[in-house]
Amino acid sequence: MGSMAGCFRRWDLRATAKKYVLALMSDLPRKNCWTIAEHAGDATPGKMQHLLERAKWDTMAAMAAVRGFVCERLDDGDAVAILDESGQCKKGTATIGVKRQYVGCAGRVENAINVVYCSFATVAGHALVGARPYLPAEWARDAERRQAAGVPDELEFSTKPELGRQILADLHAEGRLPGWVTGDEVYGRDPRLRAWLESPEVSTAYVLGISTSTRIALTPGKPTDPGLIHLTVTEVKRLVNLATRAWHSLEHHLHWHTWRRRHQARARWFHQRTRLTRR
Repeated sequence: MGSMAGCFRRWDLRATAKKYVLALMSDLPRKNCWTIAEHAGDATPGKMQHLLERAKWDTMAAMAAVRGFVCERLDDGDAVAILDESGQCKKGTATIGVKRQYVGCAGRVENAINVVYCSFATVAGHALVGARPYLPAEWARDAERRQAAGVPDELEFSTKPELGRQILADLHAEGRLPGWVTGDEVYGRDPRLRAWLESPEVSTAYVLGISTSTRIALTPGKPTDPGLIHLTVTEVKRLVNLATRAWHSLEHHLHWHTWRRRHQARARWFHQRTRLTRR
């Protein structure tokens, strides 16, 4: 907790935050402000509720401190950054970002919130190094609702892939971005995230899922060298027959043998290209 001391303006908030983190790491069967306050030895849950709801502290700086702690202890040179979102079902409508949306924890559309996370994974273990709450577009446009919920003015609508990119950008700025990034099709279908990872400034390898309906743009024109198809039974028979029956020179027949194999390879290439383009 020493590296997070500068995230809090007052010492009492630092003390409460320390108790909160220790309770989160404990074996409490259920963790909320009431159970955490009891575990911390407080008489009421007021201090914990104040820390999470009204107290002013630098959440991004605290996240950076956690990120540094994790990377320094887990990075073995072969780490992977994993992007994924996680949801939490809610009953009311006051929680920031809540709406009817798909959440993986329920496996269906529910009244819930979503948060994009990044996990730093190595052979030694894995831990979260970044998070961004997902603010739906209707929330971002509703000034009255934003004010009532306390949404910061600078927080705007961003897609989940963009939120993931922001977390990766923090890692990159600190020199901690792993050599590989992975995620499901929510992130793989965004060309801007892929372009950012491929940019010369970042140049990070990635494995991102895409849906079966994703269109793939292929380079137009003929292949420079389609190669030859493998020998077919028919071609082998033709070559054997040349030993007893040849209407022209051997060189002439071998020319046609190569031409047929190259033409068939080219025809297959065009066929596969057409199938992919029509999907």
